[in-house]
Amino acid sequence: MGRTGVLREGCDVSAVAKVQARGQFTIPEAIRKATGVGVGASLLVRATGPDRFEVTVLPTITADDFFSAMSLRAGLIPEDTERAVRAGIAERVLPADLRAVAEVAATGERAGPR
Repeated sequence: MGRTGVLREGCDVSAVAKVQARGQFTIPEAIRKATGVGVGASLLVRATGPDRFEVTVLPTITADDFFSAMSLRAGLIPEDTERAVRAGIAERVLPADLRAVAEVAATGERAGPR
């Protein structure tokens, strides 16, 4: 989950960026290095005044981190959450005749009455 920036609390790094026609701007290299922002980072942009905004780097969360957090919150083990997500995906994506095959593949057990 970590960024590898070298900027310490209270330090200041400044740079100029120019807004392009589509509203985009490039985060200057000095800022990227100081904050550890890399390709694919998610940023929260918030207006703080009529001519000001701030950008906050959002933490990256892996699927494993998400499943673990949700499992702990619900009092489950991560495998329970993962199984529920797979079942939800199968319900939305697979035709009815393939759902049973997907369940057997995921759990090793046959669905429905025997």
